[in-house]
Amino acid sequence: MAATTAADAGVVRRPRKRAVGPAVLPYLLSLPALLVCIGILVPFFTAIFYSLQRYNLAFPTTRGMVWWGNYADFLTDPAFWNTLKVSLLYTREPRARGKLVTASRRGVEAIAAAIAEHLRRR
Repeated sequence: MAATTAADAGVVRRPRKRAVGPAVLPYLLSLPALLVCIGILVPFFTAIFYSLQRYNLAFPTTRGMVWWGNYADFLTDPAFWNTLKVSLLYTREPRARGKLVTASRRGVEAIAAAIAEHLRRR
């Protein structure tokens, strides 16, 4: 007795088509990177554009381009330079950094001890 094949049974098999052609595949694989770049670059350049404008939420009709005026204003403001000085001194101070590291290390150790105790009681 001979085995019946698909051709014998009257079933016509068509060759499979590829879902994506080889010419399109590189573009599909690079699409996530393109979307990430768009998601980073568009807000970045939008923020730069907005920073060059004068805009007051209370008076939106007074909107206009001041170009580098906003940067000149905060670079000549003594409060900005004081804030920058305090930030740099605080991040450079080793004793303050040690206190922060010690406090955060104690917090992590407390959480780890609580997790270990919880797992031990199971």
